Amino acid sequence: MGLFNSKELEKLRTENQELKTKFHFMYEKENQAELLKKTLINLKKEISDTNNSKNQLLDSMGELKVKHKRKENDVDQMNKLILELDKKKLELEDTVSSYDNNLKNVSDILGKSNVEFNNVSPNIKDAKTTDEIESFISNLKNRLVNYKEDEVKLNKTIELKNLEINDIENKYERLVKEQNELEQELEEKRTQLKEEQENYEKEISETKNRLGDLQTKEGDLLKSQNELEIKKNELNVLLEYIDAEVKNKREVKDSLEFESLNLEQQIKEQSEKINKAQEKYATLDIKTNLSEKRLYEIDQSIEIKAKKLSSINTEILLHEQNFTKIKSELDSLKSEKEKLEADIIQQNNSIRGFDTKIEKLKELCALLETRRGEIEKGNLALENRFANMFQKYNTELNKINKKRNLLEKIVLAKEKEIETKDQELFEKIASLEESERILNLRQVEVDSLEKFIKTLMDKKEYLSNEINVNAKEYDKQIKQKEILKSEIQLLVNNKGNIDRDMQNLVDVMVSSYNRSEERKKEIEKDVKLYDEQLDTFKERINESMNEMLEIQSSVSGLKLEHEELRASISKLIKTKKKLHEDISKYQDVVQRYQTIKEKLKIEQALAKNKEVPGPYKGIEIKAGIALDKESESTQRSKLFKI
Repeated sequence: MGLFNSKELEKLRTENQELKTKFHFMYEKENQAELLKKTLINLKKEISDTNNSKNQLLDSMGELKVKHKRKENDVDQMNKLILELDKKKLELEDTVSSYDNNLKNVSDILGKSNVEFNNVSPNIKDAKTTDEIESFISNLKNRLVNYKEDEVKLNKTIELKNLEINDIENKYERLVKEQNELEQELEEKRTQLKEEQENYEKEISETKNRLGDLQTKEGDLLKSQNELEIKKNELNVLLEYIDAEVKNKREVKDSLEFESLNLEQQIKEQSEKINKAQEKYATLDIKTNLSEKRLYEIDQSIEIKAKKLSSINTEILLHEQNFTKIKSELDSLKSEKEKLEADIIQQNNSIRGFDTKIEKLKELCALLETRRGEIEKGNLALENRFANMFQKYNTELNKINKKRNLLEKIVLAKEKEIETKDQELFEKIASLEESERILNLRQVEVDSLEKFIKTLMDKKEYLSNEINVNAKEYDKQIKQKEILKSEIQLLVNNKGNIDRDMQNLVDVMVSSYNRSEERKKEIEKDVKLYDEQLDTFKERINESMNEMLEIQSSVSGLKLEHEELRASISKLIKTKKKLHEDISKYQDVVQRYQTIKEKLKIEQALAKNKEVPGPYKGIEIKAGIALDKESESTQRSKLFKI
């Protein structure tokens, strides 16, 4: 019996060790699940960071486009200034050509005067009288005086015109030089702007490609995240199943612990009631056989679960491999992000260079405006003669300035609109983040809602069947209505009866419509009730989660108690072995004393036979010895029981 009990205790020890290993395995699985949750949180954070960087890149792209448009507008303004200078150049060329025509007219007039003088000389020769000659001479003198006065006037006008022409030529040369310089600068700036535009277009295409890659990677990350969430849900289901089985095992364990307590009480009572203890050992043997069967069944279930856990481990390893791949991709994304940040810094530096160039262009515009003022001051005489042209030019300038002011106002308004839109975008991004958090919280609720949705779908199918029945009735009524219309066309005399039938049909339709509305209201009431039930189930779920936490804490306490019980059982086993050893020793001693006692009795009987003379008393002695042997056998049985 002692050996059998020790074997059972060894089995219990081995089973307890297996349970410990399985509990440790479960604890590791829980830690792995927590690590997966943490990794999912980190992935979500990284995705949000990538989205923020993406938004920043898009904002920078928008700013670059706005700056590019501004620079294009500046180039257009410079082209307009060049066209205006070309117009002024043409006007000055017209003035120079007019002065050349005036000089030609003066030379023609001088040629005519010489011709007239040549014509006069033969008239003098033809004159016969002195009076005629004097009259000719006086006429000639008058003409000469007039010609001299005209010559003086013409010389003065020629000198003035020459001075004006020289001034105009000098101004024209200056304007030509300035125009050439401006054209060279504009060509250089155009080439620079074209090169920069090409670089920007290349950078924009590269950023678009990167954004496409990021979007594909985001899709892959979302797919992997969804797969991880599915696996996480499967793990949670398996953990719940395992927790239920652990609870069952705990109940079996509690029953075994209760039985062990009973065994301890029986061991304490064995010192007083050894005979009863044997019967109780028999009952315990039966119970241990039953417990062995139960433990065998539990072992089989644990092996099945261990296989399931091994399969889960393989899946977790696959997910970990996927996770490492995702980590490597995230590292590559981070490196690309750093490259993009470096590109953005370079773009900002180039933008600063553009700003300096724009400031230089503004300075050049200011210098051009000052030069324009100088040209206007130098051309006051020309403005008096060509007032109409300059008035038109001034009106056009006023119109351009008005348009420019309007455009500046529009640009300011659009900048304000862009700022408001940026604020709205930031608010929308914040709301999207909050909505993502709410969605993550509601994903847990969706699982519980799906069950109720199934019941609602069943009811929906039932209602759809009823609706189909009503639709069939409605189709039948429509057919009847068509038949009635055909009868109306044929039977005009029976119009009153047909109108009554139509009214009856309308009443039926109204009643059916009212019924459908009543059913709709009932359905809405049911939906409200289901919503209330959903709220109650949510509260229950929260309570069950709290209970799960309490159960986990109690499980840790029970583990400690189980270890203490194992220690106490090991101590009891040691005491039991010591008792068995002591009993075997005492049995040997008792047997020795019994042999000594038998020898003493035989010697006493022989001594009595020697002392007492008379008839032979061997029979009595044998009877006494037999009685003594019976008493000794009874004592031996008692000692054996002890």
